[in-house]
Amino acid sequence: MIVAFVSKKLKFDLKNAKIIDLIFAGIGFIFGFWYLHWVEDP
Repeated sequence: MIVAFVSKKLKFDLKNAKIIDLIFAGIGFIFGFWYLHWVEDP
């Protein structure tokens, strides 16, 4: 499953890879912000 995902990702061109990276970065940033500010209240 992981190998198939990696090999499929490697077949994407650079433009699609950048879009996917931006999507995952955005999700990670939003989740990290939410976690730090609402779950672990400083």
